[in-house]
Amino acid sequence: MSQLELLKNVKIVSPWSSKGLINRAGDAFRSDKTPGEQELKALETWRAAHKNVLNTFQAILRTRAEGLGIQLARGRKTPRRTMNIEFVREEV
Repeated sequence: MSQLELLKNVKIVSPWSSKGLINRAGDAFRSDKTPGEQELKALETWRAAHKNVLNTFQAILRTRAEGLGIQLARGRKTPRRTMNIEFVREEV
């Protein structure tokens, strides 16, 4: 059996259960409701899984902005969960 055939039979399971769970957590934040513990855990797991990609993207944006002479505001150090909740609520 070739490696390609083996990969076709692999079922990928996300560590945060489902996309719907992440969406429900976002909906709760945007509507000023308190998300449940399951939603918060899923969000933390999603952030941890995407940490490297998010940090790399942020660094690229910062470097490009500085190259264009754009002054960026640096965020204050707050707990990640608190900062994310405030950010999502400001978007609405």
